[in-house]
Amino acid sequence: MFCVCSLVVFAQKDNAQNAIFLRSSNAFYRLGGYVSANGLLLDSFKVYLYREQSQGNVELVDSAYSIHQNGEYIFPKVIEGIYYLKGESFKAGFLPTYYGNTAFWKESKAVLVQADNRARNFELFETNSSLNGVGAVRGRIVYGEGFIGHQQGEGAGFIPMMIRDLDGKPIKVFKTTSLGEFNCDEIPLIACEMLIDFPGKSMVPIRLGFNPERTTFENLEFRLETKEVVQVNRTTVDETNEASNMKIGPNPFNDFIRINDYTLHNGRFELVDIKGVTVIEGALENGFNKITIRDIQPGIYYMKIQNLGTADLIKKMVH
Repeated sequence: MFCVCSLVVFAQKDNAQNAIFLRSSNAFYRLGGYVSANGLLLDSFKVYLYREQSQGNVELVDSAYSIHQNGEYIFPKVIEGIYYLKGESFKAGFLPTYYGNTAFWKESKAVLVQADNRARNFELFETNSSLNGVGAVRGRIVYGEGFIGHQQGEGAGFIPMMIRDLDGKPIKVFKTTSLGEFNCDEIPLIACEMLIDFPGKSMVPIRLGFNPERTTFENLEFRLETKEVVQVNRTTVDETNEASNMKIGPNPFNDFIRINDYTLHNGRFELVDIKGVTVIEGALENGFNKITIRDIQPGIYYMKIQNLGTADLIKKMVH
């Protein structure tokens, strides 16, 4: 029986970066499951498989399709490690959804592969869900030196721009105003990229890590140079790039973990650090469970919840 619980980590500690310790073997295992929408198995979708690397980052290692397969996806050869899954439908009307039934990377569940895993099933969110239409980007584009008929610092009007997901699929296409200002809203709250599509100018996409805590990126400023597009306020690009590194973010309030689950029957929990060492463990009771983490060090941890012979990992970062 799979234990579904709501787990929230609250902490007030200094930030710390830690390397992820991953065991590995030459053995291959099978990883698969089903994707559904509105309670029905869904065909014509793609599942992306990400493997966790060092420092909390992940790498896309494989993808699987399902066409007329009754909603089933299979990765037949997966080595030991920690993985994350994302499903995306070929049909309109659905958001990319991570395993754990969330459209937010930081809330996705980790899949620990050490043997042939049981089915990992998840359901896709619809586009018109409450997760859609609340993100926005605002800012300005100006001309640099060398543009005939335009002064340096003048607003660059009617410049094409694009918001796309991390797989390159366009989400929003828009232009600056006559004064070079842009304001694009109704953006799904997912990790995505922003591009300025100016002919002959190269640009590194600006990654926007939308999430429930950050729904708006304001005061973004870009300058058109002779060969490239430059972001003026570098602090913002550093923040957005950090947000897009697919790291699990903090939820900083108080020093405890709360597990609410009324289906637990003599379950147990373990809080494991990145080296696989158990730092806290104990029993879980039906209903409300409050676990103090005031004395543990900042870093990346996994909460292992075991119930009726099954176990799941939920990854959290303590700051």
